[in-house]
Amino acid sequence: MDEQFISACVTALGRTGAAEFQLRYSDEQQPTLWMAAARWAGTAPDGERTEHWEAAGATTPSGAAYRLLEAALDGGVCTHCGRVTGADMRWDLPTADTYITGGPAMCWYRYDPELNTFRRDCEGRD
Repeated sequence: MDEQFISACVTALGRTGAAEFQLRYSDEQQPTLWMAAARWAGTAPDGERTEHWEAAGATTPSGAAYRLLEAALDGGVCTHCGRVTGADMRWDLPTADTYITGGPAMCWYRYDPELNTFRRDCEGRD
């Protein structure tokens, strides 16, 4: 995985509403650990400004960025098709339609290496 993959993760996080992304590392002990953090900001129903941070870690920068994206997407709801969302690095896997009789249960956001982006299963169907 490389800078392009990290960029795709950051772009996908932005589509979830993330307003800021940081990539950090700690090499005080071995192995070196990488941490990805993102900030989401919004307004509560009472008009008060809100913000929260989420973070994930791994032993590589791309691993940390992907784990944060997984955490942000897994269990969410696709704004396009209304199904539960999840993240997957493997573009070559069949869509949920293949596994579920009566229609798909999840909308997977899968990494497309050709376009260097995460694409949702329901893309082009809504």
